[in-house]
Amino acid sequence: MKNLKTINMTGYVVEYVDLRQSKPRTVNKETVVLDAETIRAADVIGVNVTDHIKRYFEKGGYSVISVTKGDKREAVVDLKELYRGAVGD
Repeated sequence: MKNLKTINMTGYVVEYVDLRQSKPRTVNKETVVLDAETIRAADVIGVNVTDHIKRYFEKGGYSVISVTKGDKREAVVDLKELYRGAVGD
């Protein structure tokens, strides 16, 4: 039985400011990582990923300056090791 799975990921760099902070506000950067299956599912239901990320940050009280699509990377995960490391009931 195959215990390895390749996960494809894409990073989106988000630049934002906290509107609750007094002026001058600091520009913050954060990377949001999404797997390929999530991106594909968003596309199927007609959701633009960058718009979704903007709305998520704006709900938290932040003003988004930009969302930039970054690198695509892949990771090979050993599912057996992942299962061993998972917290059981």
